Amino acid sequence: VTLQGDHPTARALIAEATAIATERGAKRLISYALLSHGMAAHAQHDHALAVAQLEEFLAISRERGDKYEIASALIHLGSVALDERDYARAQTLHEEGLTLFQEMRAEFEIADVLVYLGMVARLQGDYARAEASFKESLTRMRALGTLQWKGIADCLEGLADACTFQRQFEHAARLFGAAEALRETLAGSPTLLPHAAYAQTLAALRAQLDASTLAAEWSVGRMLTPEQALEYALSLPDTPTSIPTPQQSAAYPAGLTAREVEVLQLLAQGLTYAQIAERLVITRRTVNGHVTSIYGKLGVNGRVAATRLAAEYHLV
Repeated sequence: VTLQGDHPTARALIAEATAIATERGAKRLISYALLSHGMAAHAQHDHALAVAQLEEFLAISRERGDKYEIASALIHLGSVALDERDYARAQTLHEEGLTLFQEMRAEFEIADVLVYLGMVARLQGDYARAEASFKESLTRMRALGTLQWKGIADCLEGLADACTFQRQFEHAARLFGAAEALRETLAGSPTLLPHAAYAQTLAALRAQLDASTLAAEWSVGRMLTPEQALEYALSLPDTPTSIPTPQQSAAYPAGLTAREVEVLQLLAQGLTYAQIAERLVITRRTVNGHVTSIYGKLGVNGRVAATRLAAEYHLV
């Protein structure tokens, strides 16, 4: 039912299964139900419920000492944080999950997590780190011998994005074309790159390449097999680490992150934590975490003092 996209029905069935498992005291079934419920809630963008279910799944997994389940819970929680644009938390959770998968030598899972870490790095403006993660993921997929087409498509788009940043526009167009063809084979699976970022990169590409060159390179990419596209991506030169990233060039005072500045600005407007959570599409717990971090970095104990410093820093 979930694979068919009928998430409400899936959640109702999972809830019923959870009740039965709870009544019978079947902890393993309860944990699986919690994971399924959390994933279904995430698919419906109900982040608060997704986090609640996944954290409960994580707690049971820790109690049982199941490394694989712990890693899976961390990765799914990281994916929710990624959708909430809490990139620091997403990075931390994915790295913790990756460490556990590495300890278990779970190669398929390692390759998959590296894709998400690449996307987190890209959204933080660190193109060199993003490119390294995408390429490592592709290298591991090649070594496994069983190619994961969705993972390849995600990596190709991430690398195309990096190529656009490097002004390697022809490479970017070819990679985007290869990714597009792969997604069509996968019945149109959505891009991992957020829609706004994807649209912005494509707009930049169209502005820099004439229409005929763009179409030609895109068409060449579409004709590549998954194996050929992977080899082409890995043959591209690496991004110089000395290139300043957008994040580096837009530093905020007191070490505040872009997300913390957003939260601080809403605090200064007098919004409650619940209202901030709703405005930014994140959980209240995440807001609490941001506020604690903001107060610590600014050296203040409350909203009034934080608002005063925000004004002094010209953030509001």
